[in-house]
Amino acid sequence: SRMDWSDINYPRVVLIILLVGLNIGLIGAVTTSSAPYGPFNGEWDGTSELRQAISDDATVNLAHQTEAYETDSPEETVAFVIAPQQEYTPAETARIRQFVSQGGTLVVAADNNQTNQLLAGLSVTSRLDGRLVRDERENYQNASLPVATNVSPHPLTEGVESVTLNYGTVINTSATASAERS
Repeated sequence: SRMDWSDINYPRVVLIILLVGLNIGLIGAVTTSSAPYGPFNGEWDGTSELRQAISDDATVNLAHQTEAYETDSPEETVAFVIAPQQEYTPAETARIRQFVSQGGTLVVAADNNQTNQLLAGLSVTSRLDGRLVRDERENYQNASLPVATNVSPHPLTEGVESVTLNYGTVINTSATASAERS
């Protein structure tokens, strides 16, 4: 019972191969993200390692709404605001402000103006300058990835000798300096 190649329905085989390839592509698209600093973005922005390190020792709640900041124990919670893509409403800003005033820790990392709007709403006087920091001497592969070697001693930085900045910018510690640039 030898297979006869003339019995194969080639259009059907090609269609099946095409559908399998399309499904593999869709699975890849669904399980990754192109959002900057998104937790499922496979690019080099550090979030995949951060997500793994956090999940080893703590409960991780990936929140897309500020209602998640209304937690029972904010003093034991760290909230990461990473690259906000739109302005926070007054109600959302109030939730974040209440979270911080009740002892919650807020870490903000961003690369756009939405962050300065959030900082202003939280009455923080520091603002992101927005201009890209470049360093021709201390860098990782090129000047747009400067390496900071002045790492302060702290339990969280134990064993850390340097930090590479991806899209680093200057932090203005005075809101008036930032307002003059806007």
